[in-house]
Amino acid sequence: SQIVRDKVLELNPDVVLIHDNDNPTLNTKLAYQKPCVAIVHSCVAIAGGMSTFSYLTSLYTLASRGHSVLCVSETSRQEWEAYIQKNRDYILRSKVLPVEGLEPGAVFTGYLHNPVVWERPSLKPTKRGFISLGRVIRQKRHHVGLAASQDLTLYCPTPFMGNKDSSTLLQKLEKKFGEERIMKGLPYSILMETLSESRALLSFSIESFGLTGMEANSFGVPVILQHPVKKHA
Repeated sequence: SQIVRDKVLELNPDVVLIHDNDNPTLNTKLAYQKPCVAIVHSCVAIAGGMSTFSYLTSLYTLASRGHSVLCVSETSRQEWEAYIQKNRDYILRSKVLPVEGLEPGAVFTGYLHNPVVWERPSLKPTKRGFISLGRVIRQKRHHVGLAASQDLTLYCPTPFMGNKDSSTLLQKLEKKFGEERIMKGLPYSILMETLSESRALLSFSIESFGLTGMEANSFGVPVILQHPVKKHA
């Protein structure tokens, strides 16, 4: 946290865009340094747990000092607000937030608007099949999409992220489905070019950051959402 804070002060930007919201200490440090816009990627259903409360405290520090704290959708913001009300008694008892922090909009000051709502997408001829784009982690269940269609390619801009489990899982996917269907470490410009020429983007209900879907729609590429159904005994 201190290293990042010192770097921010060295660069002296006009505004700091915070994407690492899982670092409450850094959030709090930055709240007292520069104007900030914190974009909350975390879906409350995934982020839920005791650590979430220190997370809320730091986001409230940002919001109460006049910074912007934005969810990636109105639905996500509503779920976070419902989570706060559900845990109202604990939050007050443990001083996670003051009473005024329980008011709607006190922590989450807004949400991102999908640009597709007011920007007409530019359709392009389809040159590629379906595409799935994201890190390889078990919860995203990439194997389901790869098994469902031979016309699907998985693109991993950051395949490992220092995660041994992701590396092992990636090797299993390559062995089962073929290395030619799994692209690793491509630059952003190539990813966007590939995405713009794809038939559709396969996304996952566990994804909490909607930027990839918005990028696809801005190219006129539809998004297919996969919602895994849990099997009950």
